Order: sequence, then structure tokens, then C-alpha cells
Amino acid sequence: MPLKIVPRISVIIVTFNRARYIREAIDSALNQTYSNYEVIVVDDGSTDETSVILDKYGTKIKRLYQENRGAPVARNLALRHAEGEFICFLDSDDVWLPEKLEIQVEFMIKNPEFAFSSCSTYVINDDGEIIKEWRKAPARKTSFESLYEGNFIWNLTTMFRKTCLERTGMIDESLIGSSDYDFWLRMAKKFPFGYLDKCLTKYRIHPYSQISRDYRKRAANHLRIINKKEIAGDMSVFKRRIRAAKVFAELAVYCCNDGLYRMAGEYYFKAAKV
Repeated sequence: MPLKIVPRISVIIVTFNRARYIREAIDSALNQTYSNYEVIVVDDGSTDETSVILDKYGTKIKRLYQENRGAPVARNLALRHAEGEFICFLDSDDVWLPEKLEIQVEFMIKNPEFAFSSCSTYVINDDGEIIKEWRKAPARKTSFESLYEGNFIWNLTTMFRKTCLERTGMIDESLIGSSDYDFWLRMAKKFPFGYLDKCLTKYRIHPYSQISRDYRKRAANHLRIINKKEIAGDMSVFKRRIRAAKVFAELAVYCCNDGLYRMAGEYYFKAAKV
């Protein structure tokens, strides 16, 4: 009886000054019930105790280093070294449940038409306590059109086939803070994808990361993404304008939540003016 071939998975973790969390993230990747995988950790020029922590893992991880150039550049570096048939991203302040890889790779094998898949996630606070769940609305279809209308994919929940990079290209290194949305949109434009309605990950909300709160850069990046030729080149101007209005309206809500009422007013005005 022939041996069953078990696909190899490459787990990519990019970190920058996350000594407080990196051990928990790596341990959650190493303690998976699935066995055939590698863990690639890219230190993006950390200046804290990250290197000391990484030293202790020895050959359990494939370790890479670069001067601080941002997560998109670091992920591309890891992708060039990845040997897996499937690729997963795990941010260094997030956590996986032990069965994440096993359940998701089985899902991908059963659905060979999917280029990638995502799942639901728990949301945890700085102390690791679960505070809520994030699930994709059941009515939302897993299609390019629905993803274009609004991002519902979280990086830590994904798994994709490495062969898809031949058609979609690598991560856009100029989109600091928004490159993930661009990456999944470009892949969804060319391939179908799937969704697992199971919480297999834990997304951490904490006060130490400010990337997503640089709202002006976020607005500029999202406008670039939704108007890219390879993403929206065949869409009507009207549809792109509706999406732009939604970008401004969403940012206005985030600004209100952070008490930035003047900036929120600016974005509400832009949303109405588009």
C-alpha cells in the first residue's frame, strides 16, 4: 500500500520588537497537532530582547534577519526561503490553537480549487483573555466581489498554495499596514477561495502597535489598492467611487472610536463628497 503523501506547510512569522509576545506566538506554531511543517521567523531589525528569545529555539525554527524595512519586505524574504506547498502567516503578537494547521490543510486538500482559505478568530486582550469572536457574516459570499466591498480576512487565519504566487506575484512592499488586503484581493481576483467557520486562532489587540492607527496613510493605501489596474481595472468608475466612500466612512468610525473627532469629520465629509 503506497504511503500517503502529507503536504508540507511553511509557517511565516515576522517580528519587530515583540519580545513581550513572540515566545507565545512561536510556541503556538510549534505545538501543532499537524507535524509536517517548518517555522520561518524573520526578525525585522528588532532592538529589544527578541534575538535572545529566538536563540533559545535553535534548529526548531528557520531564522532570518533583515534591517528594519517593514513587514511586507520581511514576508517576501520568508516566501523566497519557504519550502512548503502551503503557506501560513502568523503575526508575532497573535496565537494559533493547536489544531489550526491540521484542520485547515485538510480543508484545502478537500477543496483543490481554492487558492487560499481563512477562518474565524477569537479576539484576545493584552493578557491573552478572549474578549469576543470575529466571524464572517454568513450571508457574505467568499468571492472577489465581496472581498472588494470590505476586507473580512485576517492574516493569522489564512493558508494559501505557494504555486499561486506565479500568477498573483509577491506582496506589495510599498503598502506598509495594508499589504495583506492587497495580497488577498489580487489572489481572489484570479482564484476561488474558501472560508472555515471555526475559530482556530487568537488575534491580539494591544496598545503597542500603531500601524493600523496611521489613518491618513491607511486611507491613501486603501485608495491605491481599490483602484489598482490588476484589481479594479475592469470595474466601473461608479463602483470604485462607492468603494472609496466606504473607505472614508470606515476610517471616520475608527477616528471617532479613538476620540479623533476633527479627523473623523474630515473623513465623513470626504465620504459624502466622493
